[in-house]
Amino acid sequence: EMKRLENTLRQRLSDLNALNEVSRAFLSQLEAQAIMQESCRLLVKLFDVEAAWVGYFNEEDMTVLPTAADGIELARLPLLTTQNKTASVQHPALVALRDKAPVVIGQDTPGGSAIWDTLAPIERAFNELLALPVSTDGSRAALVIFSRQKNSFLPGAIQLFQAFSNLMTIALSNAELFNQVRTDQARLQLLSHRLVEIQEDDRREIALELHDEIGQLLTGLKIKLDAAGAIPAGDILKHLEGARQLADDLIKKVRNLSLDLRPSMLDDLGLLPALLW
Repeated sequence: EMKRLENTLRQRLSDLNALNEVSRAFLSQLEAQAIMQESCRLLVKLFDVEAAWVGYFNEEDMTVLPTAADGIELARLPLLTTQNKTASVQHPALVALRDKAPVVIGQDTPGGSAIWDTLAPIERAFNELLALPVSTDGSRAALVIFSRQKNSFLPGAIQLFQAFSNLMTIALSNAELFNQVRTDQARLQLLSHRLVEIQEDDRREIALELHDEIGQLLTGLKIKLDAAGAIPAGDILKHLEGARQLADDLIKKVRNLSLDLRPSMLDDLGLLPALLW
């Protein structure tokens, strides 16, 4: 009994050391694809399994496409789909995602021959597999682990691999957050550039309006006022009326320009009434 407990303790210590190494490896990864590939590599390297693959679940067409693998050839793994298959004979990865629980299937699993036949030929080269769901806030994935040994996925081992998938979930969630932050930063930079462009366009338009319209009116008003001294007394009122008309036009132009820059309605009534106006 003491020897059995000692062996159990040694195995638990080995498992904890492996999970610790997994945690440190995941901390260095911020890309989802790299995390998936590293997950498969670590499973084969640190745990007593021969192969593993992982793939994202497509919610629209209910499929899983393997995107990373170790110990098994990725190119020979097919797209998994529920099409033309009953719920009882779907691939274990799809069942694990549907039920949100681990699924263990082996060549000799009672009543599991129909499910085993849904595997790709390259997957049937192993004796047993464990499928686990991996879910984050933004996506769902399936993790499938293979062993050539029978009874490799007993309850204690399943608990260990669930702990592994939990670490994987945290790493993928961090990657999603990092990607979201990076996307938001790119959008913010784009908006900042666009804001500068809009400001420059507004300044250019104001400068042109000041030069072409208000500047011309001021020049015309100055010419009329300069010429007023040389005009006969009988025509002075008519001449001043023309100058007054230029001044009225100038006032109207300045008022319209100020309203375009900052309508008083914006402060009095708010953005939506100002935009509608």
